[in-house]
Amino acid sequence: MSDQQFMWQLVKFELTGTPFKQLLLRMLTVVVMGAAFELILLVLVEDNPDGYGAIIFDVVLLSIVLYYPLLLRLPPFRSADLKSGLYAAPFYVYATRLPIPQRVLMRSRFVLSFVYTVGATVIAIVLAYVYPGTVRSLFTPGEFGAFLTMWGLVAAAASGLIVAGEVGGTYTKKEIFGYSTVFLFVVIVALFGLKWFTGDIFVGLTIELSKNAPLKGMAGTFGLAVVLNGIWYLEAKRYARKVDYHV
Repeated sequence: MSDQQFMWQLVKFELTGTPFKQLLLRMLTVVVMGAAFELILLVLVEDNPDGYGAIIFDVVLLSIVLYYPLLLRLPPFRSADLKSGLYAAPFYVYATRLPIPQRVLMRSRFVLSFVYTVGATVIAIVLAYVYPGTVRSLFTPGEFGAFLTMWGLVAAAASGLIVAGEVGGTYTKKEIFGYSTVFLFVVIVALFGLKWFTGDIFVGLTIELSKNAPLKGMAGTFGLAVVLNGIWYLEAKRYARKVDYHV
């Protein structure tokens, strides 16, 4: 069996081993994500918030895109405190003890994270568009296609971050809080910088680009997805080299 076939077997193993209860949770999760897109776009269109406080909409929507798809995955495939502060996905730890090449295991995790994060985001936005509300009234079909593509690529850019968490590491609760705070601070600073530079928040900018410069918007988010996933891949490999699963 080639590496590619082996990788897809690992992907299939997780995707097909889903009980009915989890399928219902997945449906509910995607519906909630769709409602969040509809509600936030409604507020942006109706109230047209102009100050820096509007960045909260970016933070909420980006957090939903990044973290809500984790609810689609079964607990063995999500990072957790296994013992003595070792945070990793149980399946990943188990798989490292099997004769599975590290590169194959790592690629399968990136593919799965991509499928869950991008899939949930795209389906949620489509549901928001199907509902006869703000999202549908805001875009023509072509503009919606550009908006959908941009947010799918934004989800793709974020999806690789989850893999580093699956590989895991040993941390105290204070360290996790500190790293999370720093990460959130960096994201907020970047969003403030975007607002200062363009005069618009990220969500508003994707709407504007989908209407007036769709190719530029899609190219920009594609570049973001490629660069960030390259960084996440290198980080995941670094964690895999240093983590001790025998703590």
